[in-house]
Amino acid sequence: MKLLVLILIISVMGIVDAQKSSDLSDLEVRLVDLVQDKLPDWTHETIEPMQGSTDVAIHHWTSGKTVVSLTIIRHGSVEQATSGIREFAAHMNGRGEQPDGGEEQYSLPYHSSLVLRKRHFTVNIDATSTDDKDEKRLIKQFARYLADAIRDT
Repeated sequence: MKLLVLILIISVMGIVDAQKSSDLSDLEVRLVDLVQDKLPDWTHETIEPMQGSTDVAIHHWTSGKTVVSLTIIRHGSVEQATSGIREFAAHMNGRGEQPDGGEEQYSLPYHSSLVLRKRHFTVNIDATSTDDKDEKRLIKQFARYLADAIRDT
């Protein structure tokens, strides 16, 4: 019975991995390596997206009581990413900002989060800390890390 459960888990994990494009997987590797290099004391965790999600990557970094989360979605084209981020920002009452790491970005009211688009990727960056200013600084810092990782594609 345990062997059957293990085989099912491996099968499902293989299906989830197969649903990521190579450019998203490459971006994940570059981003994780970059953050590890810049913030070696932080702990990284990859979170599996909901079953059936395609081209989605979720990453969490923690240091003490501080958490930074990135959800990356790869779209089929720049046009789809642009349309998606604008619809999301309108629905969430996002405020357009000067981009820190993308080609367009929006801050969300009542949240310490930022949504940005770079090429055909949209990314939600959330930070939780004991200090609001620290959250904003971390969001901008991780937006720059992301932009550097995408630039290397």
